[in-house]
Amino acid sequence: AASKLLTLMDNYGKNIYRKPILAEIGIVTNLMQDFAKPEYAPLVTTSASDPWVTKLGEYNGALGVIYNDRTRSKALVEIGQVKKARTKMQKAFTKMADVINALALLEGEAAYKPIADDINEEIK
Repeated sequence: AASKLLTLMDNYGKNIYRKPILAEIGIVTNLMQDFAKPEYAPLVTTSASDPWVTKLGEYNGALGVIYNDRTRSKALVEIGQVKKARTKMQKAFTKMADVINALALLEGEAAYKPIADDINEEIK
């Protein structure tokens, strides 16, 4: 029984723990599905591996949850950072537009019309 289970496990390669986390989770998930198949489930029981297989499945599930939480957290941080940068950039742009408008008012629109037209074209 154990040799058949080892052969099954060998199909997934060596050093699974050295793979990227998402790949490791996928491999272990597939292995758990194989262990549950009718041709392998009795072998798991015969080899007294049920507790090990159960714990491995639980730990793999927990790792998947942690990985997904971490991924979501990173995404939220990046979204927050982009939003902050966009707000900061918008304030700077508004100040620049105010300065151009003030200069156009003081010195005449003709000198600042080309830059105003270029900016307006870019932000359409």
